[in-house]
Amino acid sequence: MPGKTSKSTDQSSSEIPASHFLSKMNLKISLKYLLFALYPVLGIYIILPGITLGNLVLFLFFIYKLFQARKVTIDTELIVAMIFFICSNLFQIIINRDVNLTLVLHNTYAMGLFLIVTLSMTMDSDDDLSRLYRYLKIVAVICAIGLFFQHAVWNIFDRKTFLFIPGIERIAYQEINATIFRPGGFFTEPSHLAIYLLPLFALSLIKKDYFFSAFILITIIFSTSSLGIITSVIVVLWHFREFFFKRITKKRLLLAGIFIFAFIAFFVLFKPDIVRFALGKLMTIFGKDSSPRLFGTLNYIGFFRFSDYIFGIGLNQFAYLVELKLGITVMASGEPLTNYSNSLVFSFISFGIIGLAVWIFLLYSIVKKLPQGYFTIGLAFLCVCATDQVLFNHNLTYLFVILRIVTRTRGFTKVAEMSA
Repeated sequence: MPGKTSKSTDQSSSEIPASHFLSKMNLKISLKYLLFALYPVLGIYIILPGITLGNLVLFLFFIYKLFQARKVTIDTELIVAMIFFICSNLFQIIINRDVNLTLVLHNTYAMGLFLIVTLSMTMDSDDDLSRLYRYLKIVAVICAIGLFFQHAVWNIFDRKTFLFIPGIERIAYQEINATIFRPGGFFTEPSHLAIYLLPLFALSLIKKDYFFSAFILITIIFSTSSLGIITSVIVVLWHFREFFFKRITKKRLLLAGIFIFAFIAFFVLFKPDIVRFALGKLMTIFGKDSSPRLFGTLNYIGFFRFSDYIFGIGLNQFAYLVELKLGITVMASGEPLTNYSNSLVFSFISFGIIGLAVWIFLLYSIVKKLPQGYFTIGLAFLCVCATDQVLFNHNLTYLFVILRIVTRTRGFTKVAEMSA
């Protein structure tokens, strides 16, 4: 019948654009996740003053999305917090005559770029955590292979091998002249590799992808990152707390003890240098003068005025002002005096008590919004913030975006619910 033929034709023509739009949307989300998975690796290369290769790639993607976006979501809390930090940093020009103006302008720009890049990755309403997890796994496996390759070349041929893109300026690799070679894969530091792997490690535990969890844990241990090793242990203890404290039996305890003993024995027998190095780092973490890792930086705030305690001294001004006020350029151990510290201390030094309160509130709000059963990844995020300076750089962008997507998608359940 003509009427029926016309009706079926109309239905077919209406379905084609819908499927075409869905295909384009999936392609856009996949492209976003691929770029995001590569972002921390590309973030170590500087191609223009103040612009890394990672920031450039995601910034161009952000411009593209401005013309393509249909329905977006805005992270209001992040915007409000970042406006405070940016204004607080600029306020130093008025209240602190010793502040380095160049650093103020450079770091204000960096915070603005951090906000733009982070928002560009968290504005989609149709995110898919399972798809993000797959892309992160691919890049993580490649990074792990690079790490093991470096270890093999170092142990077999006694050669230090670096896996960087030639011809592009990168952030200085600090371990080139170290007596113990600490490979970082495609990252400049083992701790940055650990920061990349830790949220993925937590997600693999939540997803019960335990084979991959074990692979990531071994990779983190071989990186010798104290941040990664300690956080991994904390995350595992938390995630399996019910098993450890409610379902433990003598047999399981014995098997766990044998496994841990064999694991430690392997490193003691075949990797004694790594064991000594790792233990040495752990012993100095809380040292007053030997390490600025957690609290040591607070030993050098004697020049602070009352207003500095309230408003801080500005982002990344610490080394400059310590040298100017105290004439100190190195730690007591001979280590360079830098801004390396945990994010809580660093937020206090940079933005004062008020800034510390805003930062803690932001951390709390991010973790509080996680769906039930996903505190494991929130704990990994908090551990990184408590042991490493991750304010407004590609590492924080990476962690923020994953947590935001976990919150929006309600975890791995979204795809299952849509297909039901």
